[in-house]
Amino acid sequence: MISKGKLSLLCLLAVFAASLAASSTAAAAEVLPSFISEKVELEEEHAGVGKLKEFFFEVKNLNFGVGCFGVDNKVEIGAEMHSKLTIEFTECFVYNLFHEVQNQCKVKEPIVIKLRDQLVYKNHKEGEEIFDIFYPDEEVGKSKFHAGVMTTVTIEGALCTIKGKYEIKGSAIAVPSPNTPGKEERVVKINFNGKEAPTGTYENEERKELEEAGKMVLNGETVYLKGDIEQELKTGAKWGAE
Repeated sequence: MISKGKLSLLCLLAVFAASLAASSTAAAAEVLPSFISEKVELEEEHAGVGKLKEFFFEVKNLNFGVGCFGVDNKVEIGAEMHSKLTIEFTECFVYNLFHEVQNQCKVKEPIVIKLRDQLVYKNHKEGEEIFDIFYPDEEVGKSKFHAGVMTTVTIEGALCTIKGKYEIKGSAIAVPSPNTPGKEERVVKINFNGKEAPTGTYENEERKELEEAGKMVLNGETVYLKGDIEQELKTGAKWGAE
């Protein structure tokens, strides 16, 4: 027979467990922004056009970077908080962090990046400014923000001291412009801000779990992306997010 004291303790434990479950569910139900056009949420993919003049990958602790001027990209905007971006980089070169081109090193081209993205609010609260997390468009199991391979860069050259095949893993957080909820423009600029780019912990929308986002690594060292992508819908309509 269970005593009143034990029964009370069991009741308290049950209430505590229920409250933990409720708080966990509430934490997982984070509200995320969605892409919109003419104030209407995009519920399916819409073909877009992307313009990208130059782009840089920098690995400061290894004292080199890769820059590219020839860029071809394909954009699909939507549905909801997601879009797709495929970029092929050509006209690439290696430089040191004094911005001196290393002519003895050659980049195998093209460098191909296939990305998906997920919109988030900066500090997890609806109505705040919006960030855009870009991550590899591949199945990476539990984590999508830090486990997948974003791209592979191959550097060649008989006299090149950094030649080799390098995998870049992780995700990058870009800042759209505009990034005010509900604000729309015909052309939206996606800013990758190098060392100043934001990082943080955000919800993996598919798994409803928090993950570290905005960090990329090459051989264990941090990689920074720098460049701007101008995107617009092929229809020419204004668009944004909220």
